[in-house]
Amino acid sequence: MKKIVIIIFLLIFVSCKNDDETNVMYYKLLNYRDELKFYVNDVENYLSIQSEENSFLKKRFDSLNKIQKSFEQQYEKNKYGNRSFLLKIRNEFNEKHNLGLEFDKSSYDENIRDTIFNRIMEIDILRLQKEFQNRRMIVHGCKFEN
Repeated sequence: MKKIVIIIFLLIFVSCKNDDETNVMYYKLLNYRDELKFYVNDVENYLSIQSEENSFLKKRFDSLNKIQKSFEQQYEKNKYGNRSFLLKIRNEFNEKHNLGLEFDKSSYDENIRDTIFNRIMEIDILRLQKEFQNRRMIVHGCKFEN
């Protein structure tokens, strides 16, 4: 009887330790996601303000921002759906716009909790948005006349 109690106690202890590690990882993912979200929103606001002064930049910003918002809406609409479909959305946007981001090659099977998977996907989507802004939306070194 004492052996069973000790085994149960050890199992509970080991499972609690695993939950602590998962919680730490989850909160690190949340912090990283929040940093990326702040960056993406900040750049979007900056580009919006910059484009108000120039008609060419305004048209460019509006069309590229529409692409980015469409991608974000597609993700938001399906974010709690099929994992493989979300991966497909992510990978197609990356390939279509030649962003060249590398993602983890794991299959994201059922071994990963939904909460962790959702945070990873949010981070991947924000990384794609950040790269899209940097490569496509920010005009580097060009001067435009009104």
